[in-house]
Amino acid sequence: MIDSASDLVTVARALNAAGVSAAPVGPLRAVSIYTDDEYENYDLDVIGPRQRLRLVAALTDAGFEHVSGSELSHGEIRLRFPRTVGILGADPIGPARAVVEQGDAIALLTPTQAALLLLAGIGAPASDVAQRLADLAFEQPLNIGKIVQWTHRAGTLGAFQAMREEIESRQVEGIAQRRAGTFRSGLPQ
Repeated sequence: MIDSASDLVTVARALNAAGVSAAPVGPLRAVSIYTDDEYENYDLDVIGPRQRLRLVAALTDAGFEHVSGSELSHGEIRLRFPRTVGILGADPIGPARAVVEQGDAIALLTPTQAALLLLAGIGAPASDVAQRLADLAFEQPLNIGKIVQWTHRAGTLGAFQAMREEIESRQVEGIAQRRAGTFRSGLPQ
């Protein structure tokens, strides 16, 4: 079981030090990893094999042991990539949800996967979701189109639309600051 948010910060720091944008996603047991939209697309963005290799290399350089194709560990900290979903119509967040809810490892997710878990009511009270998503979107762009598709299928599009403007505004702000060279990340360094 993950003991505290400090484990999430430890993982995020290791990846950020290697030049990978990684954000702890508390209260989920997850770290969101942004890799410049280099994701495999099925029903939703997932971290594909090429990016996994890059992330595994960064984490092993930071002292993590590559235990299996989808797992790494360092002391008591266990990390797991959710399995990819390649079947059309399959639950796009099922594998990520399984890793988070199992509770024995930190899930390594895309920002969009993390957003969908929060929107599904996993890990955070509904009153906190809009702010958490806006903060995540500022640091790491979300695939809003994928979120709209998923929330439409899940019957929660109205709830997402109520917070969409705030999320998109923060995302545009973060992108604009990056382009202007004035961006100050709040991610653990």
